[in-house]
Amino acid sequence: MRSFSLDGPFSAFGTGCADSELNRYLAAAFEEEQFISDRERQSSPASARVFDRTERLLFWALMVFLVSQGLFFLQAPDLGHHLVYGRETLENGLPSTNVFSPVNREHPMVQHEWAFQVIGYGISALGGLTGLVWVRLMLVLAIGVILHRTLRPGRGYAVGIAFLALGLFVAHPRFVWRPEFFSLLLLAAAYKILIDFVEDRRDRLILLPLIFVVWANVHGYFLAGLIVVGCFAFGELGEALVRGRDTVRAMRLVRIGVFCAAATLLNPYHYEGSLYPIQLLIDLFTVDSHFTTSIPELMPPHTFPHFWAVKAWYPLMVLFGISCAVQGTKVRFAYVLTALAIWVMAQSTYRNIGLYGMTFGLLAAVQWQSFQSRRASIPLNLRISQWGGIAVALVLVGVAAFVGTNRLYAIEGSSRLFGVGVVADLDQPARTFIEDFIPIESQVFNSFGN
Repeated sequence: MRSFSLDGPFSAFGTGCADSELNRYLAAAFEEEQFISDRERQSSPASARVFDRTERLLFWALMVFLVSQGLFFLQAPDLGHHLVYGRETLENGLPSTNVFSPVNREHPMVQHEWAFQVIGYGISALGGLTGLVWVRLMLVLAIGVILHRTLRPGRGYAVGIAFLALGLFVAHPRFVWRPEFFSLLLLAAAYKILIDFVEDRRDRLILLPLIFVVWANVHGYFLAGLIVVGCFAFGELGEALVRGRDTVRAMRLVRIGVFCAAATLLNPYHYEGSLYPIQLLIDLFTVDSHFTTSIPELMPPHTFPHFWAVKAWYPLMVLFGISCAVQGTKVRFAYVLTALAIWVMAQSTYRNIGLYGMTFGLLAAVQWQSFQSRRASIPLNLRISQWGGIAVALVLVGVAAFVGTNRLYAIEGSSRLFGVGVVADLDQPARTFIEDFIPIESQVFNSFGN
């Protein structure tokens, strides 16, 4: 956070400068987008206590809400595939061919998700399937805490929490034990670092390449992460050029983006591992294009209009648009460019709805808070602020209760159930294989050996 000083422009006025001069200086400070939290503006200890209580209430309400979004039965259809490959990697090293395929077992394979598979097998070996459920819940809560820490206390906090919760609700169908779930966690960390840098809070860009070293070994969505970093870099560069600002900071972000791309080479397959997601995309839209009409998660999200997460798609988009509109000329180019890129990804395939929900919810919340911070000269009604926070908290807890009683999933007609267990529609041989790791010859593990 930047701070301002009365030295400089008022040195010629002495201590008796006119109020109008002070007002002009403060207005200029806010024009430079300096963020001054409400706590710094409130001289009353009672006011500070009201803010503290409301913020704590909203945080814990968000955590309760996320428990309802992250604690449900295991249902990932390729869970057995990942667990058995994790075991194979630990026992015999990385497989170089498609050893568990019923055909073409000698075909070369890039097992780019190997780290996720090893982690998953280790957890299941120690804690069974129940262990996977509880670790997944902890990671969902970690995502929520990271994104929550990206918001700032003070004006617009309650509305920001509401936007963030809606985004996480849209993303929650992808909170499954699959490699992409780890991608959502790493994307949240990347957003935290990037937004802190763009908003002049803290510079921790040096950590981004380290995130991509991990990311390149757990899931191919690191390509989406590179696109996000690129959008932030070129958005900041474009904003600096359009608004006549220094491009030094923007160019530093560009250089960090190059380092992030280079960091993805640190995987067992080196450049083949880095290029593998690109090759998959090329194949998906060329030789394997039939998958986009035969595999549900590769279809557009609006193929599933009965899912509540899809129903919340448009309201979330509208809220993001409102957050951009109220910013006016102060809107961040980086946020708009990032949202556009993620929207294109998510519009094409339901599998990317997690990226969409998390991105749009977070960026809408950040922009709304930025807008509210520039209205600091308008007196804040603490009673309205307090009751507004309580209302948001009650809604979050109410949604959590609705989900926790499985009424939401009953309406959707889906097999997802709140709690710890394995969904009943998996046949017994499949569950036995997953639980006991019984080797089944000549079976495609991606389909549970059916």
